[in-house]
Amino acid sequence: MALGTGGGEVKNINSDDEQMKEDAESIKNNYEITLPLRGTITSRFGDRDIQPQFHTGIDIARNTGSEIISATNGTVILAEEQESYGKVLKIQNNDLVVLYAHCDELLVNVGDKITMMQTIARVGSTGNSTGPHLHFEIIYCGRYVNPEYVLEFKE
Repeated sequence: MALGTGGGEVKNINSDDEQMKEDAESIKNNYEITLPLRGTITSRFGDRDIQPQFHTGIDIARNTGSEIISATNGTVILAEEQESYGKVLKIQNNDLVVLYAHCDELLVNVGDKITMMQTIARVGSTGNSTGPHLHFEIIYCGRYVNPEYVLEFKE
């Protein structure tokens, strides 16, 4: 299996660590949330040596076609193909938005009500990607949150 990393949208990011930690605590205290996929972490949140240099999520490598489950309850607000993210989903639950990118296949549509642990997509290498993986982002109140502040990623 090739271990993949991928790009995302190039964005202006304010990575205030203290704010992220506060946001992570708020997420853990107010939402049910779980890992969307177990696999090998190939790129972590934050600064890195490849483009884009600031990585807004965490990349989890798995074989193409592996099931991705929803990390939380919510409503699908985006299900489309984009140049950099490839096939991408966004699921919103009040102030929490979770993004799943580089998917091979999307199994839900905009407007669908999703329950935590529901299969929503399959791992792929679409968009700006070097191998099959899930790019997983957590956004709270419009701010990026390091997924490792919210969930424990065991390989």
